Amino acid sequence: MKGFVQKTLVAVGLVMICVLAAGVLTITYGYIAAPYVLRQASLRPMPLQVANLTPDQQQLLLKVQDPNFYSHSGADFSASASGWTTITEGLVKQLYFKQFRPGFLHLGKLRQILLAIGFNRRVPKEEQLRLFINRVYLGNVDSRLVYGFEDAAHTYYGKQFADLSRQEYVSLVATIVAPAAFNPATHRQQNQERAARIERLLEGECASSGKEDVFYRGCAK
Repeated sequence: MKGFVQKTLVAVGLVMICVLAAGVLTITYGYIAAPYVLRQASLRPMPLQVANLTPDQQQLLLKVQDPNFYSHSGADFSASASGWTTITEGLVKQLYFKQFRPGFLHLGKLRQILLAIGFNRRVPKEEQLRLFINRVYLGNVDSRLVYGFEDAAHTYYGKQFADLSRQEYVSLVATIVAPAAFNPATHRQQNQERAARIERLLEGECASSGKEDVFYRGCAK
């Protein structure tokens, strides 16, 4: 019996070592591969700079999408209502995966988190935000995928990003969490309702109930 327990402990220890080693290797890969994936990303047009967003637009986007963006290490487990995917993780999902799936025991999600930590160590936050505003997926219109705020401004409102009204900008931010459900073209009512909830949240009229409450249920009227 004693021998069995010892062998079991040794086996568990080896498994833990392998898991830790795999985690370190994944973080390292996220760090090392960052320049390559950035070069690949730059092959697509990126018309917007972070400076093209006003301070209010930046604050609004981060408040809704990733409140701790400038302070977290790529992943964020705090109890905010931004959901379980940070801006950094969203970029990793696009840049490191051909087809992302959470997978068995959410191992795919774990890999995404570890890659995001490595990516975050290599890529400045300002560059991450620039990538995000140009690459974020914002819906499907007539079988054409919409990526980035500039493309979305033209697609949904027929104007340049710089000419969007606050209401139009908020509607695009409201789309990010679930483009199929909040598409301004195909689900206009749902989009407007979520945009209104976001405005009430920003005004302090209501609060989210935690990280899972990305629809701001407490802000409904």
